[in-house]
Amino acid sequence: MPMKSEVSNFHKVGEFHRAFSLPVEPRPVVPDDATVRLRLALLLEEFHELAEATCQNASDAQQAFLSTLAQAREQLEALDRFQVDLVEVADALTDINYVTYGAGHTFGIDLNACCEEVHRSNMSKLGADGKPVKDERGKVLKGPTYSPPSLAPVLAAQAGNPQSAG
Repeated sequence: MPMKSEVSNFHKVGEFHRAFSLPVEPRPVVPDDATVRLRLALLLEEFHELAEATCQNASDAQQAFLSTLAQAREQLEALDRFQVDLVEVADALTDINYVTYGAGHTFGIDLNACCEEVHRSNMSKLGADGKPVKDERGKVLKGPTYSPPSLAPVLAAQAGNPQSAG
């Protein structure tokens, strides 16, 4: 298992954002509607992936739930205006983090170790020159040194060390 980093996961994501020219705001701001929609879509996408991961061989009720999430993702794309309350955004994002780490504890998964591996993978998307690789439209592509996250060995290491989940 890799050594635990002293850098917080929040700061690692900031490193990723800076490397890929994504927003890293120094103080609270209300982003434009397209950025708000993107962030909501990404959160919903990850929740949908979690639901799929926990609904293997899904029953009819589970299939209906997954279908509802897929429909929500489609409906989100149709939204064009957002009214943002930054205090409520801070509360919701903090609660999402807290509940996510609670789920990690419930599943016995050390999310800090998993974040290390995902961050390593995300940073491997950079080109050999350390800059993002983009196509002619500006879409970020996976660089030549990209390697996907390998979470199975992280979980295997945790299974051998029950204290790893904190």
